[in-house]
Amino acid sequence: MAQMPSIREELFLGQVLKGLYRIDAKIDEGGMGAVYRATQIMLDRTVAVKTLVGLQHAPPEQVSRFMRDAQTLSRLNHPHMVSLLDFDSTDEGI
Repeated sequence: MAQMPSIREELFLGQVLKGLYRIDAKIDEGGMGAVYRATQIMLDRTVAVKTLVGLQHAPPEQVSRFMRDAQTLSRLNHPHMVSLLDFDSTDEGI
């Protein structure tokens, strides 16, 4: 039996975030948010978009941790690690 998509997935699929990334498919979802396969439009490159859902309602320490993780990851460079290309939030707080 096919699984019904979540409301959050329906809202994201096909949308373009910040004019830069088109959301193509949901990869997985966890306690803090979800990860999507997307296309970086200007470079026609497949990327992953990790979201923290409800940023505007998250406890400050959770937001700080997410930002620290992004800053740390952006400084790391290794062939066996993902690279952080961008870090931002949507007008909806995601």
